[in-house]
Amino acid sequence: PRDLNDAVANKNRQERVDSKVKIKRRRNS
Repeated sequence: PRDLNDAVANKNRQERVDSKVKIKRRRNS
């Protein structure tokens, strides 16, 4: 089902964004 694929894609994208934010925070501190 397409809903499931969209949900998984959103989750993966969110995790990628979270990891980028964590890297930025680490670099700043």
